[in-house]
Amino acid sequence: MKGEHGVSVDDVLARPKRLAITALLYLRGPATMAELRRALGLSWGDLDSNLRALREAGYVEVRRIPTLRGPRTVVSLTQLGRKRFEDTVEALERLVAEVKRARGAGEGPRDPRGNVEARVLVKPSLGSPTSFLAIKSLKS
Repeated sequence: MKGEHGVSVDDVLARPKRLAITALLYLRGPATMAELRRALGLSWGDLDSNLRALREAGYVEVRRIPTLRGPRTVVSLTQLGRKRFEDTVEALERLVAEVKRARGAGEGPRDPRGNVEARVLVKPSLGSPTSFLAIKSLKS
């Protein structure tokens, strides 16, 4: 997904739940599906469908591991998943810098002249920590 100021967010990770799953795996390392479900407050079906999309994109690896209490499904990021997550974080940092720069130039949301237009490209689901904006400066 490419914003109007050259900010590009990976299409797979543009979904808030997938981004949250990837962020958790990036920060904490491999986790069982049960740990991911509890930490993110997702239903089993929601977690499964988002993991399937991440797996099909090559971003995560899912393995079943036998334990004394029965098999556990462990999810970990692949090298590609780590790289795409890092690229997405950098893109979001550039977006934040652009917004801060626009605010410093008097182009923020409170600008009565209406010099900036902001549109939500991904509507976050209830309780989701992320959403993405495209910022268009009408002065340029």
